[in-house]
Amino acid sequence: MRAGVTSYIRKDCEKQEIIDAVLDTADGSKFFCGKVLAVLDRSAAELDRLAQAGSNCAPVTLSARECQIISLIADGLSYTRIADQLGLSAHTVTTHRRNLMQKLGVNSTAAVVMYAVKHGLTTPNKYLFNPPA
Repeated sequence: MRAGVTSYIRKDCEKQEIIDAVLDTADGSKFFCGKVLAVLDRSAAELDRLAQAGSNCAPVTLSARECQIISLIADGLSYTRIADQLGLSAHTVTTHRRNLMQKLGVNSTAAVVMYAVKHGLTTPNKYLFNPPA
């Protein structure tokens, strides 16, 4: 909508809604189908929830252990292999991972890996030039 979209209808909408969309848009009115409006309502609620939570501009600070774990996760090691390598339990590694994701504000392992690459905790080059055996 910020980019100037004034109407939007999905192809799986009801026939009458499509007809209404064409007529309203032809008259210069804005039109968003019910399915799009439902998504907009949900995203507005999500934005409200995030605004209420408040934002913190403090930098993310990781401990040395967290840096080790994020690096090993990014290198593709399983929790049990990370635990064995660091002398920890798999449960402790899982707890570290959960805390890391919360600290970083991410919700997937892929996002953790991206963080590790962006911050020099691992590099994709080692897989390109030294493939695992």
